Amino acid sequence: MLVQTARTLKASGHLPKGTVPIPNGFMHNGWGAFLPPTAIVFLVEVMNYAYEGLDAEGTIKAIEDYHYPLAKKKNDQLFFNFSQGVDDIRGKKKRELFLEELESETERKKVLEQSGYYYPQTIRECIELGEKLGMIQRFKKEGTDYYDVTINPFPHIKHYLKGDEVERWRSAFNESEDAIH
Repeated sequence: MLVQTARTLKASGHLPKGTVPIPNGFMHNGWGAFLPPTAIVFLVEVMNYAYEGLDAEGTIKAIEDYHYPLAKKKNDQLFFNFSQGVDDIRGKKKRELFLEELESETERKKVLEQSGYYYPQTIRECIELGEKLGMIQRFKKEGTDYYDVTINPFPHIKHYLKGDEVERWRSAFNESEDAIH
């Protein structure tokens, strides 16, 4: 089976200039429910930079140069801080939002760890996770590392993730698919 990637689609000339495809399989195959939000954002950015032809280090630098100053300016964190205590958060609404996020990110972390992966805490770790999950490929060209992103067929969670929550998602998804067809 032919694998389509961001770079092969660009080379084919089938996409209008400035268009970066998002794989249909990303949401359809369940990744949106189990990857940390920052990993999702960075996957899309890696895809964009792969499409532009940027090398691996240039990709990481471009992502860091954009996100770290932005997070600092907003006095925000790029990655969820599991060690932050709820008592450190002022305001009832902010505390409630933090607790919701804590629950969600703890579940994502649990699924990743049960599956033999780790919850990423850096941009490089997000990209490494994408590589381990078959979404991002690293290759060498003339001695320089580059990234590419799988478009089709996009990896499915059933091949990478384990746990009760994953099985519940798969069952619910299969039921909704059956109802559609």
